[in-house]
Amino acid sequence: MPVLSTYASGYRRLYQNDESELRACLGENASARGRGIATIDPANPELHWWPGSVDFREEASRHGSAVGVRNFQALLDAIGRASNINQVLWFGHGASAELQFGGGVRLGSADVMGLNNANVSRHFAPGGTITFYACNAGQSSDFFQAIADALRVRICGFSSGVRWELSYTGESPNRRITRRGVYGGSLPTSNMCVTPR
Repeated sequence: MPVLSTYASGYRRLYQNDESELRACLGENASARGRGIATIDPANPELHWWPGSVDFREEASRHGSAVGVRNFQALLDAIGRASNINQVLWFGHGASAELQFGGGVRLGSADVMGLNNANVSRHFAPGGTITFYACNAGQSSDFFQAIADALRVRICGFSSGVRWELSYTGESPNRRITRRGVYGGSLPTSNMCVTPR
């Protein structure tokens, strides 16, 4: 299996329809801030929308059969069912030294230290890598190093944001989303990689 493509499940769609989601994404509903659905990314006030599981799933499906994982153990279980993996892709939310799954489930530095039987290296081809497409998760090289050491696999990710986008057709108020995924349609190159010690 050259690529195992996974995504953070459990993030519900926050918008009633495509038009309301596009209005948030394009910043057209700034007057709705603070009422009902939060429309601003607190880390970047220029962003009024951020991706959910439907977006992560669509991007993951471009790179293989998309496997939804509700937490880090589910990711390890998916890896454990595969063999000879060259690359695991995981699409989800992140923060400094943290991976975020839907429903408020998170994996932080303290959680990594508690992983049991986490060595998944036997499921990888030589030189295999896990890449976390999650904003800012790679800001702490110690966090990535702890994951690499626990899993015995090379870990890559991003110390900055991963930009997402919606493509659409039609005119307001009847626009329809035609594509969900990373900005520009091709995966960005990770800027933080560590190997197990």
